[in-house]
Amino acid sequence: MQDMDLIALICSRLCHDLVGPVGAVGNGVEVLAEEDDPEMQKQALELLAHSADLAAHRLKFYRLAFGAAGGAGVEISLGEARQVAADFLADGRVDLDWPDAAVAISGLDKTAVKTLLNLILLGAEAMPRGGTLSVAVEADPAARLTVHGRGAGARLGDAQAVALRTGEGPDDLQPKASPALLVARLVANVNGALAYEHGDDEILLRAELA
Repeated sequence: MQDMDLIALICSRLCHDLVGPVGAVGNGVEVLAEEDDPEMQKQALELLAHSADLAAHRLKFYRLAFGAAGGAGVEISLGEARQVAADFLADGRVDLDWPDAAVAISGLDKTAVKTLLNLILLGAEAMPRGGTLSVAVEADPAARLTVHGRGAGARLGDAQAVALRTGEGPDDLQPKASPALLVARLVANVNGALAYEHGDDEILLRAELA
């Protein structure tokens, strides 16, 4: 799969994940414009606030996970990455366990941060019934990133697993699998190593970047 195909998949993924909350904002505005009932107006305002927060959290997460946040040469702190990931997951059923010890790490570049956030995204989506994602980070000197998910039925989809393992995907690869393909490309570009394991109701995602 060519880079342009991956870009198209990521763009489709972004549009898919943002159309819901943005559409809900529009619905809330319509209700405010048409309703005189105070209770309905209150509910519309709550919908607007919730949907706006959801869209903002997704945009902030994807800016770090997919984009070139901060420009060339600008480091992204793990503290910022943790907050963005926590906000992104706050509306779902997956809890983030990212201890302070795995934040007070220096020497991680943007490639490592992007890789870690995409591993978190993959882990969260591999737990449709919820669970806990535990994050561990080491950097001495290579960056070693670990995301351990525990939850009922936790397992990556076949397309994501193939993309992680091979750095490629079938011609009909769907946008949902784009984070797996991006992780594989990021790790391969720095001659790193990537591993995925799964057991009963748990998954383990590891990346080592030189």
